[in-house]
Amino acid sequence: MLELVLENKPRLTYSGLADALNKRGLHNPLNVLRKLFATTLREHLPTELIDLLQGRVNESVFLRYYYKPTLN
Repeated sequence: MLELVLENKPRLTYSGLADALNKRGLHNPLNVLRKLFATTLREHLPTELIDLLQGRVNESVFLRYYYKPTLN
């Protein structure tokens, strides 16, 4: 899953979308959507992976300290 996340770079940035909404005089619901996204993820993924997806930890810190593959 980490490889899929790293391969798909966003084409639109958070600040770019916020600026576009503000220029049009629209309410910016992005912070509410981000909280909803994190809450939904919490039901299905471990906290460490959510932190990585939310941008709270960079990938090298994640791989060094959090990533623990299941050993068979």
